[in-house]
Amino acid sequence: MSDEEKGNWKENVDLALKIISGILLPVTIVVAGQLIARQQQRDNDASLQQQRESDLSQRNADRAANLLKSLSSDNVRERQLAVRVVDHLVKENKFPAELGPVLISVSLTDPDPEVARVASEALPQVYKASPELEKTAVAETQRILKNSGYYDGAIDGTNSEKTREALRRFQQENGVEADGTVKANTIQKLRDAQQKRQSQGEQPAQTNTQKPAIPRPGRRGR
Repeated sequence: MSDEEKGNWKENVDLALKIISGILLPVTIVVAGQLIARQQQRDNDASLQQQRESDLSQRNADRAANLLKSLSSDNVRERQLAVRVVDHLVKENKFPAELGPVLISVSLTDPDPEVARVASEALPQVYKASPELEKTAVAETQRILKNSGYYDGAIDGTNSEKTREALRRFQQENGVEADGTVKANTIQKLRDAQQKRQSQGEQPAQTNTQKPAIPRPGRRGR
Protein backbone atom coordinates (compact mmCIF):
# COMPACT_ATOMS: atom_id res chain seq x y z
CA MET A 1 0.00 0.00 0.00
CA SER A 2 1.39 3.36 -1.05
CA ASP A 3 1.79 6.27 1.29
CA GLU A 4 -1.06 8.03 -0.46
CA GLU A 5 -3.39 5.07 0.03
CA LYS A 6 -2.36 4.82 3.66
CA GLY A 7 -3.11 8.48 4.13
CA ASN A 8 -6.54 8.14 2.52
CA TRP A 9 -7.30 5.07 4.62
CA LYS A 10 -6.34 6.89 7.81
CA GLU A 11 -8.49 9.85 6.85
CA ASN A 12 -11.44 7.56 6.18
CA VAL A 13 -11.01 5.82 9.52
CA ASP A 14 -10.79 9.13 11.36
CA LEU A 15 -13.88 10.35 9.56
CA ALA A 16 -15.76 7.16 10.38
CA LEU A 17 -14.78 7.44 14.04
CA LYS A 18 -15.94 11.03 14.15
CA ILE A 19 -19.27 10.07 12.59
CA ILE A 20 -19.72 7.15 14.98
CA SER A 21 -18.76 9.33 17.96
CA GLY A 22 -21.13 12.02 16.79
CA ILE A 23 -23.96 9.52 16.70
CA LEU A 24 -23.14 7.40 19.75
CA LEU A 25 -22.32 10.20 22.17
CA PRO A 26 -25.78 11.82 22.07
CA VAL A 27 -27.40 8.38 22.19
CA THR A 28 -25.25 7.40 25.16
CA ILE A 29 -26.12 10.61 26.94
CA VAL A 30 -29.84 10.07 26.31
CA VAL A 31 -29.73 6.45 27.47
CA ALA A 32 -27.71 7.33 30.55
CA GLY A 33 -30.14 10.12 31.34
CA GLN A 34 -33.08 7.73 31.06
CA LEU A 35 -31.40 5.17 33.29
CA ILE A 36 -30.66 7.81 35.91
CA ALA A 37 -34.22 9.13 35.70
CA ARG A 38 -35.65 5.62 36.12
CA GLN A 39 -33.44 4.93 39.12
CA GLN A 40 -34.50 8.22 40.69
CA GLN A 41 -38.15 7.34 40.05
CA ARG A 42 -37.67 3.93 41.68
CA ASP A 43 -36.01 5.57 44.67
CA ASN A 44 -38.86 8.07 44.91
CA ASP A 45 -41.47 5.31 44.65
CA ALA A 46 -39.71 3.26 47.34
CA SER A 47 -39.51 6.29 49.61
CA LEU A 48 -43.18 7.08 49.01
CA GLN A 49 -44.16 3.47 49.75
CA GLN A 50 -42.17 3.52 52.97
CA GLN A 51 -43.89 6.74 53.97
CA ARG A 52 -47.30 5.28 53.19
CA GLU A 53 -46.53 2.16 55.25
CA SER A 54 -45.29 4.32 58.10
CA ASP A 55 -48.44 6.47 57.97
CA LEU A 56 -50.63 3.36 57.86
CA SER A 57 -48.81 1.84 60.80
CA GLN A 58 -49.25 5.05 62.77
CA ARG A 59 -52.95 5.23 61.90
CA ASN A 60 -53.41 1.62 62.99
CA ALA A 61 -51.58 2.30 66.24
CA ASP A 62 -53.75 5.37 66.90
CA ARG A 63 -56.88 3.41 66.02
CA ALA A 64 -55.92 0.57 68.36
CA ALA A 65 -55.17 3.03 71.18
CA ASN A 66 -58.49 4.83 70.72
CA LEU A 67 -60.43 1.57 70.58
CA LEU A 68 -58.68 0.26 73.67
CA LYS A 69 -59.56 3.44 75.53
CA SER A 70 -63.20 3.25 74.40
CA LEU A 71 -63.57 -0.45 75.17
CA SER A 72 -62.24 0.21 78.68
CA SER A 73 -64.54 3.19 79.25
CA ASP A 74 -66.98 3.29 82.16
CA ASN A 75 -69.54 4.76 79.74
CA VAL A 76 -71.73 1.96 78.35
CA ARG A 77 -72.68 3.96 75.27
CA GLU A 78 -69.04 4.55 74.41
CA ARG A 79 -68.27 0.84 74.74
CA GLN A 80 -71.25 -0.02 72.55
CA LEU A 81 -70.07 2.34 69.82
CA ALA A 82 -66.51 1.04 70.10
CA VAL A 83 -67.54 -2.59 69.75
CA ARG A 84 -69.62 -1.69 66.69
CA VAL A 85 -66.52 -0.15 65.14
CA VAL A 86 -64.63 -3.33 66.02
CA ASP A 87 -67.30 -5.42 64.30
CA HIS A 88 -66.97 -3.30 61.15
CA LEU A 89 -63.18 -3.53 61.15
CA VAL A 90 -63.33 -7.29 61.58
CA LYS A 91 -65.65 -7.65 58.59
CA GLU A 92 -63.34 -5.43 56.51
CA ASN A 93 -60.24 -7.39 57.63
CA LYS A 94 -58.82 -4.23 59.20
CA PHE A 95 -59.07 -5.20 62.86
CA PRO A 96 -55.83 -4.54 64.82
CA ALA A 97 -54.56 -7.98 65.80
CA GLU A 98 -53.05 -6.64 69.03
CA LEU A 99 -56.58 -5.96 70.32
CA GLY A 100 -57.58 -9.61 70.00
CA PRO A 101 -57.07 -10.48 73.69
CA VAL A 102 -59.01 -7.34 74.67
CA LEU A 103 -61.93 -8.37 72.47
CA ILE A 104 -61.93 -11.83 74.06
CA SER A 105 -61.97 -10.29 77.52
CA VAL A 106 -64.81 -7.94 76.56
CA SER A 107 -66.89 -10.80 75.17
CA LEU A 108 -66.55 -12.77 78.40
CA THR A 109 -66.56 -10.08 81.06
CA ASP A 110 -68.26 -6.87 79.89
CA PRO A 111 -71.23 -6.15 82.18
CA ASP A 112 -73.32 -4.86 79.28
CA PRO A 113 -74.97 -7.77 77.38
CA GLU A 114 -75.05 -5.90 74.06
CA VAL A 115 -71.35 -5.08 74.16
CA ALA A 116 -70.48 -8.66 75.07
CA ARG A 117 -72.77 -10.08 72.38
CA VAL A 118 -71.31 -8.03 69.53
CA ALA A 119 -67.78 -8.79 70.71
CA SER A 120 -68.47 -12.53 70.90
CA GLU A 121 -70.02 -12.57 67.41
CA ALA A 122 -66.89 -10.91 65.99
CA LEU A 123 -64.51 -13.45 67.51
CA PRO A 124 -64.80 -16.25 64.89
CA GLN A 125 -63.62 -13.90 62.15
CA VAL A 126 -60.80 -12.67 64.39
CA TYR A 127 -59.67 -16.28 64.90
CA LYS A 128 -59.42 -16.75 61.14
CA ALA A 129 -57.12 -13.73 60.84
CA SER A 130 -55.11 -14.59 63.96
CA PRO A 131 -55.47 -18.29 64.84
CA GLU A 132 -53.18 -17.95 67.87
CA LEU A 133 -55.87 -15.85 69.58
CA GLU A 134 -58.11 -18.89 69.85
CA LYS A 135 -55.72 -20.31 72.43
CA THR A 136 -56.31 -17.21 74.56
CA ALA A 137 -60.06 -17.70 74.26
CA VAL A 138 -59.75 -21.37 75.26
CA ALA A 139 -57.70 -20.39 78.32
CA GLU A 140 -60.35 -17.87 79.39
CA THR A 141 -63.03 -20.52 78.83
CA GLN A 142 -61.09 -23.00 80.98
CA ARG A 143 -60.80 -20.42 83.73
CA ILE A 144 -64.54 -19.72 83.80
CA LEU A 145 -65.40 -23.42 83.61
CA LYS A 146 -63.01 -24.10 86.47
CA ASN A 147 -64.49 -21.33 88.60
CA SER A 148 -67.98 -22.66 87.82
CA GLY A 149 -67.10 -26.22 88.81
CA TYR A 150 -67.05 -27.90 85.40
CA TYR A 151 -63.32 -28.25 84.81
CA ASP A 152 -60.45 -29.34 87.04
CA GLY A 153 -57.54 -29.35 84.58
CA ALA A 154 -54.78 -26.89 83.77
CA ILE A 155 -55.58 -23.47 82.33
CA ASP A 156 -53.22 -23.79 79.39
CA GLY A 157 -55.29 -22.79 76.35
CA THR A 158 -55.20 -26.34 74.98
CA ASN A 159 -58.50 -27.48 73.53
CA SER A 160 -58.11 -30.96 74.97
CA GLU A 161 -60.80 -33.62 75.25
CA LYS A 162 -61.04 -32.83 78.95
CA THR A 163 -61.74 -29.20 78.13
CA ARG A 164 -64.33 -30.10 75.49
CA GLU A 165 -66.05 -32.54 77.83
CA ALA A 166 -66.28 -29.86 80.54
CA LEU A 167 -67.64 -27.43 77.99
CA ARG A 168 -70.23 -29.96 76.78
CA ARG A 169 -71.47 -30.43 80.35
CA PHE A 170 -71.73 -26.67 80.73
CA GLN A 171 -73.60 -26.38 77.42
CA GLN A 172 -76.06 -29.15 78.32
CA GLU A 173 -76.91 -27.49 81.62
CA ASN A 174 -77.34 -24.08 80.00
CA GLY A 175 -79.49 -24.98 77.03
CA VAL A 176 -76.79 -24.62 74.36
CA GLU A 177 -75.92 -27.13 71.65
CA ALA A 178 -73.47 -29.45 73.37
CA ASP A 179 -70.80 -29.63 70.68
CA GLY A 180 -67.81 -28.71 72.85
CA THR A 181 -66.93 -25.65 70.75
CA VAL A 182 -66.75 -22.02 71.84
CA LYS A 183 -69.36 -20.25 69.73
CA ALA A 184 -71.07 -16.90 70.30
CA ASN A 185 -74.05 -18.35 72.21
CA THR A 186 -71.74 -20.40 74.43
CA ILE A 187 -69.60 -17.34 75.13
CA GLN A 188 -72.73 -15.49 76.24
CA LYS A 189 -73.62 -18.27 78.65
CA LEU A 190 -70.07 -18.31 80.00
CA ARG A 191 -70.25 -14.57 80.49
CA ASP A 192 -73.59 -14.87 82.28
CA ALA A 193 -72.18 -17.56 84.56
CA GLN A 194 -69.20 -15.40 85.42
CA GLN A 195 -71.34 -12.31 85.99
CA LYS A 196 -73.61 -14.29 88.28
CA ARG A 197 -70.71 -15.57 90.34
CA GLN A 198 -69.17 -12.11 90.61
CA SER A 199 -72.48 -10.55 91.67
CA GLN A 200 -72.94 -13.22 94.33
CA GLY A 201 -69.33 -12.94 95.49
CA GLU A 202 -68.94 -16.72 95.51
CA GLN A 203 -65.69 -18.61 95.85
CA PRO A 204 -64.61 -21.01 93.05
CA ALA A 205 -66.84 -24.06 93.10
CA GLN A 206 -65.76 -27.66 93.39
CA THR A 207 -65.66 -29.37 90.00
CA ASN A 208 -68.65 -31.45 89.00
CA THR A 209 -66.33 -34.38 88.30
CA GLN A 210 -65.64 -34.78 91.98
CA LYS A 211 -67.99 -36.66 94.26
CA PRO A 212 -69.23 -34.68 97.25
CA ALA A 213 -67.79 -35.74 100.56
CA ILE A 214 -70.17 -37.76 102.71
CA PRO A 215 -70.36 -36.22 106.19
CA ARG A 216 -69.69 -38.56 109.06
CA PRO A 217 -72.36 -38.77 111.70
CA GLY A 218 -71.42 -36.92 114.85
CA ARG A 219 -71.31 -38.50 118.24
CA ARG A 220 -74.52 -38.49 120.17
CA GLY A 221 -74.50 -37.08 123.61
CA ARG A 222 -74.99 -39.44 126.44
